[in-house]
Amino acid sequence: MPSVYEAQCPRCGCRGHHSTACYAAVFLDEPVEGESLTTAAKNRQHRLNLGDSLREPEDHRLLVLAHPLEGQILDDAGYTWDTVKIAGRFVVTYEVVCECGTVFKVRKLTGPAVVGGWGSLLVFAGTLSGGIAIGLWMKSLWMMMGTFLVLMLVCGIADGVYGRWYIRRYFRERAKAIDGPSQCPNCGSRNFVSIASSRKFPCPQCGQTAMRFITVART
Repeated sequence: MPSVYEAQCPRCGCRGHHSTACYAAVFLDEPVEGESLTTAAKNRQHRLNLGDSLREPEDHRLLVLAHPLEGQILDDAGYTWDTVKIAGRFVVTYEVVCECGTVFKVRKLTGPAVVGGWGSLLVFAGTLSGGIAIGLWMKSLWMMMGTFLVLMLVCGIADGVYGRWYIRRYFRERAKAIDGPSQCPNCGSRNFVSIASSRKFPCPQCGQTAMRFITVART
């Protein structure tokens, strides 16, 4: 369940911006080379008018996957969790706060893990076999379990990293258009953090560096 954060200053009681730390969106545009929309997706385009309120005001090509309706919104757009990522249309938006106190959004095109379905089962079987082999060789149950867990962790990290790298490389022009900003739009600083962090920043009301985001709800 996503947490909702609100900026609060304990010195003067000022309350400011509130939002989740990050959320996902679908990038909607004409198909690009190497991608094709399904007939079902085309037939559902008229239904997306119902989601106009979910469009990002800064970029109407982004359709926010509002919780807890993510699955329904994806279905209306003609995608699933897997296909929207493989198509290079899955965007994550992070709410960040700069050292100067400016709150802004940083977007990034991201991708899925490469291995899925039967591939995941094969990876599981392979790592389990490796764990059993090492365990029998070392005559240690703990070594068997440890090897299995380490191999699963390594495979999972490698798979996720490669999947994201591949999607961003294949759709690099789209990534360049979506990603950013890389610095604060107010002061130009690159020293910003997620609103989920506990870092304090200047309060716009009293001027003291005492304001910070705290969790106020869970959606």
